[in-house]
Amino acid sequence: FGAVRFPGAMPLNLCLVQLINRAGDNTDLICQLLAEKARAGAQLVVFPELVLQGYGSQEAAQQAVPAHGPAFERIRAVCVAEQVAVMYGFAELVAGEVPTRCISLMWITEQGEEQLCYRKTHLWDPFASFERVHFTPGSSLAPVRECRGVKVGVLICWDVEFPEPARCLKLQGAELIVAMGCNADSFVLQHILRVRAFENLAYVAYCNTVQNGFCGQSAVCAPTGQPVLSLSAEKEDSGMVEVDPTSAANKQVIERNPFFKHRMPELYTAVTRRKQEAASDEE
Repeated sequence: FGAVRFPGAMPLNLCLVQLINRAGDNTDLICQLLAEKARAGAQLVVFPELVLQGYGSQEAAQQAVPAHGPAFERIRAVCVAEQVAVMYGFAELVAGEVPTRCISLMWITEQGEEQLCYRKTHLWDPFASFERVHFTPGSSLAPVRECRGVKVGVLICWDVEFPEPARCLKLQGAELIVAMGCNADSFVLQHILRVRAFENLAYVAYCNTVQNGFCGQSAVCAPTGQPVLSLSAEKEDSGMVEVDPTSAANKQVIERNPFFKHRMPELYTAVTRRKQEAASDEE
């Protein structure tokens, strides 16, 4: 896959690091693994949701830290030393008149600069007793930014299970959509990711947590909808894949499925209506 490239194409070596859930400060582990993967050739390394403090809504919220605290400084130093970009999840303490806590994704470039910090917008809480009790949802999706020439959008866990966030990132030009999660639903990893990739004609990568109720199976799917990387369902694992949006195979699937040329947004206005309006129509 991707053996034939077009002039100027610059594939991105993407690495997913799937870990078990560990409570406490995991900065040392992140720095160690980030350096190891960079020395193995990775250019962008992705860790799971809330990897810095561990997933557990109340516990993680209590350990929330500012985006640019000591952990950020240590991780960015590794990025500079090893010339590698990283995305990691953490519980963020957001300063304000009334401080809030968010489930956030930090993206640091190989120059050690913050590319963006995204706050999870769709908090998983079907029983109104979990994430929404301890965290505040983000108010907007993150902008699409470049990593070594590849246009990248980001999401966190439950965001992926809604079709609209990924579509919005694609409409901004995303060629790769990266998500991190603490997901227990194998259906998402085995099927939803493939659909998101094909319907948006983009790579979709998801770095999950494993064991203790989490299903692992971190994966990368190509624009064809086919998995090009699949990790273990049972143990910590990592893997690297070459992301090449301009490969011959990807160009072919895009030409055969011109979804974006034939979209009819005027027919989709119900998608953007407020929840109250939609609810009144159902009554």
